[in-house]
Amino acid sequence: SPCIHTEATRVLVADETEKIEKPLVEKDEQFDLVFANDFTGESDSETLQRALDAAQGKCLLIPRYNARTGAMLWRIDQTLYVPSDTTVILLDAHLRLEDFTYCNLFSNQKNAENIRILGIGSATLDSGSFNGLKEKNANTLGFGPITDNALLHFAGVKGLAVEHLHLIQNRWYCIFCIACQNARLADLDLCAQPNFPDMGGIRLHSGCHKILVENITGLTGEDPV
Repeated sequence: SPCIHTEATRVLVADETEKIEKPLVEKDEQFDLVFANDFTGESDSETLQRALDAAQGKCLLIPRYNARTGAMLWRIDQTLYVPSDTTVILLDAHLRLEDFTYCNLFSNQKNAENIRILGIGSATLDSGSFNGLKEKNANTLGFGPITDNALLHFAGVKGLAVEHLHLIQNRWYCIFCIACQNARLADLDLCAQPNFPDMGGIRLHSGCHKILVENITGLTGEDPV
């Protein structure tokens, strides 16, 4: 699987300034790049979803600078769905779930294949403030399923890579996979603060096989893997 054997790439050129809408990119024929800041919507979530839809079969680059708001933060209030055959590169980007949201940060469309989410530099995915949804009150009191609180939720993906990321303040598991195959989850730094028992690291549920997990560091409330 190309996702299990992901070779290092040298695509991006560092720049000393932070407010970069389009980072300098080396010419590389294997990458057909789409830039997140070329799109706009009513929210950061809508902006990034439009960019993801346009990037199917290509590579989406999300930089630290958010041109829509002028901030160094992308605020997510709806799940971002990654299409098949899409690579997402987070260049020092910080994506944070909004307070009191009940959604994942990234998930997949049905019957997805070949999804890669790769970080460069200090790329961070952040669950933000805890929203009150726990395993013991899921599907009660107006709450939905506990899987709504997974930072990354992948179901039935064939060919998956999640690498080189900081995953922080998770509300439940950082990564929840069910029925996924041919995946590589590597070089991930986890930080669950505050450290509640529900806050695990990586959970591989029923139907998962051919999954490579390596270089997992940090602090979790329960099982790292």
